[in-house]
Amino acid sequence: MGFKYLASCFLLLLISQSVLAYEFSLMTEITLHPFFFLVSVALIILALGTMARTLNLLRSRGHKQLRQLKRERQKTQRHLAIIDKHVLMVNTDQDGKVTKASSAFCGHTGYTIKQLKSLTLECLIPESNRSSILNKRYQEASQKGFVSVEVQEKNAFGGLYWVKLQIEAQYDRNGSIIGFTEIREDISTQKKLEELWMTDQLTGLYNRARLDELFETELRRARRYGSQFSILLLDIDHFKQINDQYGHLTGDDVLFSVADLLKKNIRDVDVLGRWGGEEFMLILPNTNQSEALTLAEKLRQLIQTHSFTPVKNVTASFGVSSYIAGIDAEELFKKADEALYRAKAKGRNRSELGMQSLPSSNERHSDQSA
Repeated sequence: MGFKYLASCFLLLLISQSVLAYEFSLMTEITLHPFFFLVSVALIILALGTMARTLNLLRSRGHKQLRQLKRERQKTQRHLAIIDKHVLMVNTDQDGKVTKASSAFCGHTGYTIKQLKSLTLECLIPESNRSSILNKRYQEASQKGFVSVEVQEKNAFGGLYWVKLQIEAQYDRNGSIIGFTEIREDISTQKKLEELWMTDQLTGLYNRARLDELFETELRRARRYGSQFSILLLDIDHFKQINDQYGHLTGDDVLFSVADLLKKNIRDVDVLGRWGGEEFMLILPNTNQSEALTLAEKLRQLIQTHSFTPVKNVTASFGVSSYIAGIDAEELFKKADEALYRAKAKGRNRSELGMQSLPSSNERHSDQSA
């Protein structure tokens, strides 16, 4: 490549000399100074050769950088394709209207991108107050810049699933919010495993392990805030006879029916679970001893008068205890358990209290002095 440039330079000089031959004064000067002419020619050739090599080098580097940019662009496109295929991502404007969604998001929710752009993400919220829920999420994201929650959503076909939802606010150069980016992770399997771990398979209620956790949580809350709560234990009377007379399948039906009856007649804040066998436990927040006993009697009568098939008469015994300052979880449960056994001993189908007020410090002192 450099040789071609040198030949071109020599040819240019020869042509220039022929042209300049018409100018006598110039030819005379060239003839008179051949040494300087040759030096000038050599310098020009050297300069042109250097320029040619530099241009060739820059050209080569340019091609290399262009190839590298193309490779990086292809790599980025592959990554974007992977994200579009596998990541549940959607973009919205500041009003929550969908502007862009990944194919993975569309496939997971059952909506096409055209349908999503004509909707807001309210369509994914199963609750009736979905508009206020969505606005609350965006408001929190606007204030904090980022929100992360675990929520249940509904797809286009009415199916429910669990996701870990992350919302990040997007800003322009002036710091004004222009929209939100939402990324979801499907955690339905994780939630199902958690449900299996903490749920009694026969009744669908919390199992003993989960009841233990919730019991400790309620106890800590009561200690911290000085609130009150009660626990209620109930045991189906003569359950072994039901199994012996009607069979275990009928016994399972009775357990399920009792669980369903209890669930339908307690508050949303109350915790109900199967403690084991034919025994159930209720944790009643913000409930004193008298209120817990009233509930126990209500549930006892509901069980007694309910028509179980084919078992005609089913009853249950109840033991009640309430939290007071200074008592631990073991003692609180022991009181309810003792009350339950007293109810059994007194003929069953009855409710008994297991908690007595702890004596004051003055009363304890007088007892010790006596």
